[in-house]
Amino acid sequence: MALTQWQLKPVATETTITSGDFLAFTDESETGDPINKLTVDNLATFFAGTGISASSGVLSVDASQTGITSVGALDVGSITSGFTSIDVGAGAISTTGAVATGALNPAGNLTMADDTVINLGEAGKIDFGDEAPADNAATGIVFSFIAGATLAIGDVVYIHTDGEVAKADADAVTSMPAVGICVSAGTDGNAVDVLVQGIMHDTSAFPTFSTVGADVFVSTTAGAITATAPSGSGDTVQKVGVALHADMVYFNFNTTEVLLA
Repeated sequence: MALTQWQLKPVATETTITSGDFLAFTDESETGDPINKLTVDNLATFFAGTGISASSGVLSVDASQTGITSVGALDVGSITSGFTSIDVGAGAISTTGAVATGALNPAGNLTMADDTVINLGEAGKIDFGDEAPADNAATGIVFSFIAGATLAIGDVVYIHTDGEVAKADADAVTSMPAVGICVSAGTDGNAVDVLVQGIMHDTSAFPTFSTVGADVFVSTTAGAITATAPSGSGDTVQKVGVALHADMVYFNFNTTEVLLA
């Protein structure tokens, strides 16, 4: 129905729109008289949607935003509490500032950029947390070298003059000192992981150590270790660790060696 002249105020006045008030609008899809009315509450409900609720003509952002699946950049502000986890999928979290956190427990490997520096505060420590690795496993400081021959897990290695690593041998002075023990297999010209300090467990590569706490030396058998110090003329004596168990050793390859006359 069309509004008659007496229904219209001749002069517009300023007022506050509240719940229940009517707004006039035109509906161009109607023929004849297109003028209609709706309440403020109806309009708020029309604009409400995922994550936004309408009540008494007021639009409110819902506390739970599980329905929001895509947003733009968060340029300001902070995320302060209430999050048990933030999953960025295959994306990345980048920052130029410090990351203050409790325990950092990545599900996969933690890869850092080139020339990254790790600064530990007072009484800081690096805790490997595994004093008894599984068989054929190790925990500690591992370097990657290029193998100069076929190497197996448990082979003790030295650095050859070409910069590659090969089996150390206590009765061949040119193949000493040992710098570490292989914790992965490697073939000539390819990378191999070498433990230089830490704990290793290997039931097949290690001899049976009858005394816990016994010194461990590079053997006169290439690539092997022994609890008996080499004693032959021309042999090299290099202590590389201490037995922790019948088949587990704490290694510390400090390259100190004694050449026997």
